[in-house]
Amino acid sequence: MLFRSARVEPVSAASAAYEGLRREHETRVEAIVERRLRDVWIADHLARTMRLELSLYGDLVPLARVLEADDEPLVQARAGVDQAIEELDRVQVRLYERLAAASRSPAAQRP
Repeated sequence: MLFRSARVEPVSAASAAYEGLRREHETRVEAIVERRLRDVWIADHLARTMRLELSLYGDLVPLARVLEADDEPLVQARAGVDQAIEELDRVQVRLYERLAAASRSPAAQRP
């Protein structure tokens, strides 16, 4: 609807940034053998992907307003992604704390 408000046809094209993140995930995640490190890496990768999505919504909302189109679906979607990022940030902190605690344990000190 937004692009039609501007009297242009939307082009369905894969985002190079998303594609790069997807390829990176596919090629690297299996190489991380240690479960805790893999969890940290996956959470970080997800956060980067969500921040990319958030930035795309950030670009579309002002465009909708300039075109006098209904921006509410975009605003709601952006708010949902922003809330998910906040929760993911909390998860990442817990994962980092768990990783740090494991590295300080006596078992982690053995050769």
